Amino acid sequence: MEDNDNSKLIIALGNSFTEGDCTHQDSTWLKFLEQELDSDGFENLVFMNAGVCGSDPIYEYKLLNDKLLKYNPDVVIVSYGYEIIDIITRGGPERFITGKPAISEHLWEPVYAN
Repeated sequence: MEDNDNSKLIIALGNSFTEGDCTHQDSTWLKFLEQELDSDGFENLVFMNAGVCGSDPIYEYKLLNDKLLKYNPDVVIVSYGYEIIDIITRGGPERFITGKPAISEHLWEPVYAN
């Protein structure tokens, strides 16, 4: 997008559901939203799918803050599924203090590993 462009940028953040893991890129929920808004007459919308498999809200915040805000989005949508326990047990922003994400094992992993 150029500075004199009157387009509105919509960025979608989320996990594999947003990224569209195991589906074609024309079959993601973001693509369906784009098609629906386009058919309703909304023009000049640009969509960026920034979903990343296995990500969580803290990771998405870092991604948005460190890499995506430079695109000056007009709208940011964050979407997550049902894996709230998984998200809670990963920890917060302290994972990124060293600059390298560190994810500890889940409490239930030893049960399934044996």
